[in-house]
Amino acid sequence: MSTTSSHYPIIPKEWSRVEEFNNALLIPKDDILDAVCKNNSAQGLPDIAVSPNEGKFLYLLAKSIGARRVIELGTLGGYSTIWLARALPEDGHVVTFELSEHHAKVAQENFIIAGVSNKIEIILGSATETLPKFKSKEDLKFDIAFVDADKANCILYHKELKRLVRKGGLIVR
Repeated sequence: MSTTSSHYPIIPKEWSRVEEFNNALLIPKDDILDAVCKNNSAQGLPDIAVSPNEGKFLYLLAKSIGARRVIELGTLGGYSTIWLARALPEDGHVVTFELSEHHAKVAQENFIIAGVSNKIEIILGSATETLPKFKSKEDLKFDIAFVDADKANCILYHKELKRLVRKGGLIVR
């Protein structure tokens, strides 16, 4: 197959249509997540959150392994955090690290809107500084880690997350 074909690789416009189709087919309308997206936009957050189908994928990953504890690097407005928190049992827990105080404030508002604030703890500061010092409560390991932070520090993040995620757990970036 020729790699010069106009169909390879898929161009962004075509990809957007595929994503819209998948979202319409697989992800029911969610007024709460719509409100979260509107709040993020109104608060001036950049439009770089995971897409609905990526959020659903994170949800399914967490559900499929019976996750109870999640660690996330890069909160932004909390969109992916909400998907992950929804996948957990009532006593589940998400620890999310966020550099920006403004983003953390908006995320906290969104967690309240989504009714999951009781499951989520935000750690404010640079993950490169806070993660190496972080010890989970009761030294419990995490079931899944989601890295949605700066890519330049992925090696450091991976090293630290290996320490914090249980054997057989998932590290997703």
